[in-house]
Amino acid sequence: MVSPKTFTEIQKLLDNESEMRQFGNIAKLYPFTTENISGYLDGIDIEDKNVISVTGSGDHILNLVCLGATKVTGFDVNSLSHHMTNLKLTAMQVLEYEAFLGYFVNDSKSVYNYKTYTQIRSHLRPETRMIFDYIYLQSDYDGRKLRNSHLFYQHPNVDVYACTYNRYIRNKKSYHKMKSRRSEFHWHHTSIRELEATLPIDEKYDLVLLSNVMDYAKQIFRIKQSDEMFIRECIKPLFDRLNVNGIVVAQCIFAVESNHASSGLRDGKLWRDVLDTERLEYIEYLHDSVIPGEEDVAIMLKKTR
Repeated sequence: MVSPKTFTEIQKLLDNESEMRQFGNIAKLYPFTTENISGYLDGIDIEDKNVISVTGSGDHILNLVCLGATKVTGFDVNSLSHHMTNLKLTAMQVLEYEAFLGYFVNDSKSVYNYKTYTQIRSHLRPETRMIFDYIYLQSDYDGRKLRNSHLFYQHPNVDVYACTYNRYIRNKKSYHKMKSRRSEFHWHHTSIRELEATLPIDEKYDLVLLSNVMDYAKQIFRIKQSDEMFIRECIKPLFDRLNVNGIVVAQCIFAVESNHASSGLRDGKLWRDVLDTERLEYIEYLHDSVIPGEEDVAIMLKKTR
């Protein structure tokens, strides 16, 4: 069941009165990823793998399933992220490719159309259904009003590039391949600091995706050496959970040629020293940026033995 407090927090979010717009149990949603996920996932073997990923918009989870992951653990401190993922996963089973894009992409006349939602609604998990029922009620059952509300980050071009950055909706073929996939899902409503403690004690993983969570290290730890603390306290416990040849995608840095703020993290020795291990292969995976004419880099930490 959904608590009355949850509905109160959702209402505050819709009214732009929430104190937890970025972090917290109820916070703004990303409609689609803001990074070129397929740009670096295409360089990793995910078939039949056991993976962990931040949930966010749900796109990391859906791309992992599309690429063949058989067991997927999603985590996020924002509980709405898990409901957004459930909405997308369920919509894929119910809607055809064009209808899915029409429902989720903001330049469509049918974006979050309530009639389309009624086709998905009965297949949703009960809590997800209750939450989106409430959101539609507060949005006057107007899909465009819902999509342009304070529920979502209104990033420019995020809808334009959705099919480019996401393999699962790149074309009809990938969409139908995704629909046929069957993966085991686990959801952890937790922060990155508490994640490892919530995982099954003896379980090992092949891949961990952290997106750009490390960008918020200063807000998480509030000390000068926040990056080193984040690596030590948040990434090391997950790196230790990897199988041999497993990978942590520890950081995604946008526009590496002009983004000098993150340049200090592009140092394999730093990562080895802070993680206190020689079992690490440091990899920088360059790929097309979300910013035209630039390149992004995914920092990957591979466990070699």
